[in-house]
Amino acid sequence: MIRSCGQELRIPYKDICMIETEKGSHFSKIWCTFGEYSVRASIQELLRELNQDFCQVRASAIVNLTRIQTAEPGSLTCPAG
Repeated sequence: MIRSCGQELRIPYKDICMIETEKGSHFSKIWCTFGEYSVRASIQELLRELNQDFCQVRASAIVNLTRIQTAEPGSLTCPAG
């Protein structure tokens, strides 16, 4: 459940593609299969609420591993959960 632009939305995990910090702000952008949403939350706060399908790949980005179609060998590492 996220709050964005005065609305509360329930976004199924399977529909989240990527989450990234918006530079210079306290917001994160959530990219979904049906749109983009800005939320006032840090990457760490959001990561705590997600399931094991998600991996923090940079200090400012989380990806949904079930949405990755291709990757370079050795380019994606995630700690065991």
